[in-house]
Amino acid sequence: MIVIAGDLLRLINIRAREQSALVGSTEAEIDFALDGQAMRTAAWLGHVGAKSRLFAKVGAAEQSSLTTAIAARGIESALCPTLQASTGVLATISDPAAPVQRYVSLGASATLVAEDLAPELFAQARWLHVSGYLFFDSRTRAAAQLLVEQAKAHGLGVSVDPGSVAQLRAVTAAAFIEWTRG
Repeated sequence: MIVIAGDLLRLINIRAREQSALVGSTEAEIDFALDGQAMRTAAWLGHVGAKSRLFAKVGAAEQSSLTTAIAARGIESALCPTLQASTGVLATISDPAAPVQRYVSLGASATLVAEDLAPELFAQARWLHVSGYLFFDSRTRAAAQLLVEQAKAHGLGVSVDPGSVAQLRAVTAAAFIEWTRG
């Protein structure tokens, strides 16, 4: 079992069928999915036959539907609900005449704290993979560092995916290595 810790977001994809109108509406294809670095990693692991457990903080109102959607993909969930925020959202807008635009509201993902880490998270696990986004955000960094410490204390191997070259450059590689050292 591989535990994947990080962000779970609702994704809204908007793809304009033609160049956006300056005024009025533009016909578009709009779809919804689950996203976030941790969710994508867990999905890929499932695709290659590895058992994974997704640990993410989500809005309490959506915990049940998210658990069901994750289970349908063959992924075990360890979702931590909060009443403080809704599940995060990533919106992408594609227009034939412009670069893809991305907008994110981290929502519940940004409220992860050390107290959210449940002792049973590492049950039957052999590895922890952590989304680097948890380290980049000062609000979640301490919880991410504790995740790594606890995993090592349980004898698990640990990996971290920086996920974003832009954010890595903004904080420096040295800072990121220090945060993720465990």
